[in-house]
Amino acid sequence: MAILHTSQHHQPWNKGKLIGQKAPLKLKDSWAIRIRLQLGQKVRDLALFNALCPFAPRPLRGAKEVIPTR
Repeated sequence: MAILHTSQHHQPWNKGKLIGQKAPLKLKDSWAIRIRLQLGQKVRDLALFNALCPFAPRPLRGAKEVIPTR
């Protein structure tokens, strides 16, 4: 089996980019994403975004959430 030796230097894909934790989404940015997903009829992506997004609409006060029991 032949071994190929290359003299080209491979540059990392993240060289010069910011690494680490990113800033949280702003409220208007999260709503813009949600609207675009709704208009594009991306039901699965919208469901995942709603589950993971901390800016989900809050339930009304006094309304009790019904949790089914087995």
